[in-house]
Amino acid sequence: MKRFLLSISIYMLVVTAAAQQAADLKLANEAYTGKDYYRAITLYEKYLGIGQKSKAGFYSYAGQKMVAGTKSIGTTEIYYRLAESYRLLNDDAKAAPWYAKTLQGNTNPPALARYYYGTTLRATKQFQEAESELKQFLNTYTQQDAYRAAAVQELDNLVFIQQQLKGKKQELYSIGKLHNSSFKTDGYYAPAIAGNSLYFTASLNDTATKRATPFVNQLYAGTLTDTSIAGVQPVAFSDMAKAAYHQGAASFTANGKKMFFTRWGESNGKPFTAIYSSEAINGKWSAPVKLNTNVNIEGYNNKQPFVTQDGSLLIFSSDRPGGLGKYDLWYCTIDATGNAGTAINLGSSVNTSMNETAPFYNTAAQTLVFASDGRTGMGGYDLYSAKGNLLQWQQPKNLGYPINSTKNDVYFYSNAQGGLLQNAYFSSDRASGCCLELFTVSRQNNVTAQNITGKLTDCVTGNPLTNVQVTLNQQNQSIPTGNAGHYSFNISRLTATQFSLQYSKEGYNNAQSSLEVAAESRDYDTVFTVNACLTPLQPVTPVTPPAVIEEKKNTLPAAVYFEFDKAFFATAEVPALDSLADILLNDKTLSLEINGYTDGKGSNDYNIKLSLERAKACAAYLTAKGISTERLRIKPYGECCPVAPDTLGSNKDNPEGRMQNRRVEFKIVK
Repeated sequence: MKRFLLSISIYMLVVTAAAQQAADLKLANEAYTGKDYYRAITLYEKYLGIGQKSKAGFYSYAGQKMVAGTKSIGTTEIYYRLAESYRLLNDDAKAAPWYAKTLQGNTNPPALARYYYGTTLRATKQFQEAESELKQFLNTYTQQDAYRAAAVQELDNLVFIQQQLKGKKQELYSIGKLHNSSFKTDGYYAPAIAGNSLYFTASLNDTATKRATPFVNQLYAGTLTDTSIAGVQPVAFSDMAKAAYHQGAASFTANGKKMFFTRWGESNGKPFTAIYSSEAINGKWSAPVKLNTNVNIEGYNNKQPFVTQDGSLLIFSSDRPGGLGKYDLWYCTIDATGNAGTAINLGSSVNTSMNETAPFYNTAAQTLVFASDGRTGMGGYDLYSAKGNLLQWQQPKNLGYPINSTKNDVYFYSNAQGGLLQNAYFSSDRASGCCLELFTVSRQNNVTAQNITGKLTDCVTGNPLTNVQVTLNQQNQSIPTGNAGHYSFNISRLTATQFSLQYSKEGYNNAQSSLEVAAESRDYDTVFTVNACLTPLQPVTPVTPPAVIEEKKNTLPAAVYFEFDKAFFATAEVPALDSLADILLNDKTLSLEINGYTDGKGSNDYNIKLSLERAKACAAYLTAKGISTERLRIKPYGECCPVAPDTLGSNKDNPEGRMQNRRVEFKIVK
């Protein structure tokens, strides 16, 4: 009897343990599919009997998405979900071993496991292993999609990284962590200075919140010293923001009286990311006001605002329709009452098919600094700079090592009166297992950074050329171009005034270029751009545009239409603009007249302005598709030339007629 009772007791313990395990797994799966990765990690590791508690929990990248899970999963899928959870919380060091476990002995692993394993190996500086995994991924992954393109980009990144690490640019800059002396946290990022205060966003463990994941991002301000922030206090708005909201990434006008920032979280059960403004009144920040739908399009993420010092222009990141990729950089005007004008895409010179985020613009230097994961770089998000204005940009330049690292480098801010990098701040997770932290960067005295960069293309097709061997004779350096055709030499303390570059590639005639450097250019940071093209050994006959293009010239879209008093077009109008872009891209001898119109409501002056904004919105979309602004001619006509009556008999309003008059028309010209 005793043995029987003991057996029953053991059996009940086993059954109870199994039931608890099943409950843990169910909760872990629910947390994972609900994107609560912190809780998913804890429960999956508990299920596996590991019992580690993750420090991860950083949510600075609002809007990240995950691959949906399955209802019934085995051990391999648990390994993969653990790897994904750590990666999506930016903890590559802990993600990599779980990807390795997922792949070990698995003849049918998740399709993207090897790709992400390669990216986490790159992030943890295991470059040879990363290259091996990425090449193996490309050998087995046959779909021609964004992931395959990203893997090719990662291989370019590995070449770029090793070039950067061998260079001497680290001698030029001093990089240091900006410490918090007031409180301890693993995540603090997005610096901005207003008056005597440094504002930043911190990801804190808030035990008072009812979140499953107890990390909340809030805006803080403190006094800046040389190497630390003192007297840190949370920024309180008069509406006392709900704990359910994350908020941060602020930008200020020059007088420090107006702030723009991002709020993200859930509202009525739906995720949102939107841009708000607040004003300093009697030493307190007013209740935040959500910017209008020119900026905050419902159903899309709009974040990370930067306002120019005079408060007249706002640059921000958004995944709205009409962009080139996932997140693009856009800009709009801000009037005296705080209303935002039509959002315009910064164009293909800046934006890529991937993500561009966290803009900073120095008006005096006419330089934009932003983060991107869609260009050749050190990996993850890198910081890039581009000279120009809001209508035309030079080719963006990677800020290079040591400013960029093999992990994520974002949220640049400069408080310098001279060069951007004399006294600047940025955010990076290079020194952390999970989270972004604040770093300072300053130029060393009497040291200059010089770069010679360029792009190699096919002289016939204009396509970029990969694996062109570029030789800089005076430096005895030779490097290949990447898949985008770019090359870059980092040169410090230039001693020569004449440089020659030679280009060679199988199947093409060799070519060379020369560069003359003025003596005074050797005393400060300079980027010299030398582009060239190579002629194929056997001439290639240019492709004749298909007959459908000729048909499109004669069948232009009738018009693009607008809602009342709006200067942005609906998603339904995009196909018409895409057909115009096809025509212009296939025949570069053509230009386009873009004529804006309104209905008869409002003053003539107002309608001229509104018709101009409508025409500019269409032009901005075409520019983002790769059409040069020189080929687009904008003409505002206001309420001139209605195509239908605004009113019917007895002065009865005619809504259908007004809708036809609120339009932009197009005319193809040579």
